[in-house]
Amino acid sequence: IYYGKGRDTEIRAESFRRMVDPLIDRNVVRLIIESREGRDDLDRQVLVDHLRGRPDSFLYDHMPPHGDPLLWIADALAWCSSAGGPWQERIAAITISQDVDRP
Repeated sequence: IYYGKGRDTEIRAESFRRMVDPLIDRNVVRLIIESREGRDDLDRQVLVDHLRGRPDSFLYDHMPPHGDPLLWIADALAWCSSAGGPWQERIAAITISQDVDRP
């Protein structure tokens, strides 16, 4: 779970930059991103810039929230993390959190 303080677009961009390399290292070939209607182009630009010069085998797609049930799981985990307390404790064994404000 990537988090940080600041502008949403900057936090989201840095989150993508940090998640792509570990996904590629794990041989993930496709990333499904929840669409933010009208702001998907910003995500695409960040990913294109970050993936430049790498193999074309890593794909990404934007989908509406109802477009893939796995997006619901990501939303539920993010909610638990931000709720804190016992909710955060319940997901601690299956998640890793990273502050994107730190190197």
